[in-house]
Amino acid sequence: MFKKLRFKLAMHNGVILILFMLLFLTVIYLFMSKSLFMRVDRTLQNTAYWVEDLKQLPPQRFNRRDEETDKSLFKVKGIDRDRTPFEINVILRDDKLNITATNVDDKEILLKMRKYARAAVGGESPSITNLEIPEGKVRVLSEFLNSKGQAGVVQVFVSIDREIAFLSGLITVLVGLGIFSIIILVTISWVLAGKALIPIKTSWQQQKDFIADASHELRTPLTVMQTSLEIVLGNREQTIGENYKWLQNIETETKLMSQLTNDLLLLAKVDAQQIQIEKKFVDLSEIIQKVIGEFEQLFQNKNIAMIKKVQNNVSLLGDEFGLKRLIYILIDNAIKYTPPLGQVSLQLEADSGNVYITVTDTGIGISEQDKEHIFERFYRVDKARSRETSSGTGLGLSIANWIVSEHNGKIKVNSEMGKGSCFTVILPDNGSN
Repeated sequence: MFKKLRFKLAMHNGVILILFMLLFLTVIYLFMSKSLFMRVDRTLQNTAYWVEDLKQLPPQRFNRRDEETDKSLFKVKGIDRDRTPFEINVILRDDKLNITATNVDDKEILLKMRKYARAAVGGESPSITNLEIPEGKVRVLSEFLNSKGQAGVVQVFVSIDREIAFLSGLITVLVGLGIFSIIILVTISWVLAGKALIPIKTSWQQQKDFIADASHELRTPLTVMQTSLEIVLGNREQTIGENYKWLQNIETETKLMSQLTNDLLLLAKVDAQQIQIEKKFVDLSEIIQKVIGEFEQLFQNKNIAMIKKVQNNVSLLGDEFGLKRLIYILIDNAIKYTPPLGQVSLQLEADSGNVYITVTDTGIGISEQDKEHIFERFYRVDKARSRETSSGTGLGLSIANWIVSEHNGKIKVNSEMGKGSCFTVILPDNGSN
């Protein structure tokens, strides 16, 4: 799938780049062509300007092309740029198109020029055209002259074989450059398409992993529930008390499935950007005290000491439910990975500009490799531990990271294997202490 998508993307980008390149080369060709012929036209116009009498050719110095212009042309294979400039050919005609003066001896050329002279009669501006003659290509200027009681046509033409040869060489160079550029641009397009697909591939893989992990997480409690129900149904003669163990398993797995489903729904809405948190000024100190109170019994049951240092009257602009869940996740995560007789401490303090929430435990710790992934969905540090011990969905820290991000804060972790972990949340202080 991605190969086909990369091919389409590369071709799409390649076509656009190639079109721009062709446009650029075309502009170069047109510019050079116009520049060359502008010099030729200037020579023709200068010659025609000096015609004052239809019976007399212009001065001899204007009977040759400007040598500086001629030598400025590039050297083209087979043509010597230092050769003697071509003569400028002049034909003077009266208003009946009869030739009154010329330096052209070829009658065929004179006859061929006649129709262009006819078109110039009565014209307000000179006409310039390219013409093929036996000697090669020429550029012809035909201009109507009405001066000093004389009316007629001045025709000036000059060979443009050199210009044509130069442009032919330029076309060859541009075509070669174009082919080389196409190869380079297609290669670049292919590389850029591959790079552009990296985030798409990553997102696709994350989605596949998410679905696979969610299916795995749901399969386990469903299996436990099904097995427990089969045992209960197979022991119909027994009382509820005798089947209490199996019914308790069903209850535990049902709660876990409910939590997992809610977490999956929340993350799905986050991905779809369908959640908009409502911020208002809340007393974070009070929120933390309430969450700690909810965990008191669990601390006693697991024989874990709880140390708290909560600064009073710390307020900030935030979502009350989101902040409560953030604290809940951090404490719950600390308890899961702290053995009996260990301790969990929570500290809240504020200074000018920021609020700091620190949750520290004396648990198993997190390796350097795991630190890079703990905020990913379904990632667990304790892969080797049983579900009974971890009893989580692997989504808590991912949700916590999202909550912190929505509050424009940061969350970081410091940990050492076998000594415990410390999660620090830094939130902007928009309230007052």
